Amino acid sequence: MTRLAVWLTLVATLTFSSSVALDAQRGGGRGSGGGVRGGGSGVQIGVNLPATPSRLPLWNYGPDFDDKGIMSTFPPEAIAGKEYPIQVPQVDADGNDLGGVRYPDMQAPIATYIGWALRKAGFAEGELMMTNGCIKAFARTKAEREKTGDPRLSIEERYPTHQAYVDIVKRAVAELVKEGFLLPEDGEGYIEAAKRKNPLDPSVVIEPLVTAGRED
Repeated sequence: MTRLAVWLTLVATLTFSSSVALDAQRGGGRGSGGGVRGGGSGVQIGVNLPATPSRLPLWNYGPDFDDKGIMSTFPPEAIAGKEYPIQVPQVDADGNDLGGVRYPDMQAPIATYIGWALRKAGFAEGELMMTNGCIKAFARTKAEREKTGDPRLSIEERYPTHQAYVDIVKRAVAELVKEGFLLPEDGEGYIEAAKRKNPLDPSVVIEPLVTAGRED
């Protein structure tokens, strides 16, 4: 229980201290064809941006709602000027979130892990897909990266061999287990996944090492 309390305090502190107001609330980041900005470096990774963030207005449910729980305004009305501010974490040069607990995928990245996803054509195109996220894989090789103009280092530039990649995952797991943020058995799952999934192999799908609710 003590470790849980420490973890919650750490996450709250780091997430808050590394948060900035979403550009879209200030009129920026609108439309498509934009990119994720990395750590103030202006790195663009070629992903479409939401037209607007998920807004959090303060709703008016009627005069008796707060005290009695009786809703009399249908549908509820957004109270002008009472919208909650939207904050998002700052990101590193790869577009990955800073702050909080960085799990092995973030310490040995093979993609940019994005906290939102957009709907495709025919399904409310461009709208946010509820709480879903998505990933933007790194190029496998330097040649591929340079051909597409991707500013993020390729996988082969980060990890000269599969073993080099596995070693970084092992170090990340060991540190997280030592700090109490990862159970040893869950850490082993990350390591085994890293051994199975060689990101340098073109036949291997670029995806998170461990996906909740799925057995590889």
